[in-house]
Amino acid sequence: MNLKIDKEGFNYSRFVSHMYYLLDRVANNKEIKTQNQKMFDQLILEYPQTYECAIRICKALEIKLNDEELLYLILHVNRLSSREETL
Repeated sequence: MNLKIDKEGFNYSRFVSHMYYLLDRVANNKEIKTQNQKMFDQLILEYPQTYECAIRICKALEIKLNDEELLYLILHVNRLSSREETL
């Protein structure tokens, strides 16, 4: 994914906010637990590049997420990538 991201824009701000709370939950061992496995599986099939991007983010940050947290990360990466300019 090669994107030109507007770091002053709403989409970036929303992504950063999500990452802040995600990392706070990871640091404090607080996991989101819901029943969204079906949605997670579907998103992986429909958006494999977004899933791979989310996995790369986890590796870069040296964090391991459960499927629920990964689902929300995928959603926010997808939102950011779908609303920003492709290079």
